[in-house]
Amino acid sequence: MGKIIKINMYAEKNRMNKEYTDIEAVENNFKSYNKWLEKNNKLDNIEHYTTFLNR
Repeated sequence: MGKIIKINMYAEKNRMNKEYTDIEAVENNFKSYNKWLEKNNKLDNIEHYTTFLNR
């Protein structure tokens, strides 16, 4: 769920600048972000917050 929110934020930013949304760039950013999370033993707070809300 957190990734969907991040995609929407990215798309909205590009829409304001009248640019197209490059899905490949978004996917690459997520891959590098996920690798960074694993490397630094961090949690994606947005995803965990939505999991908490769905309980």
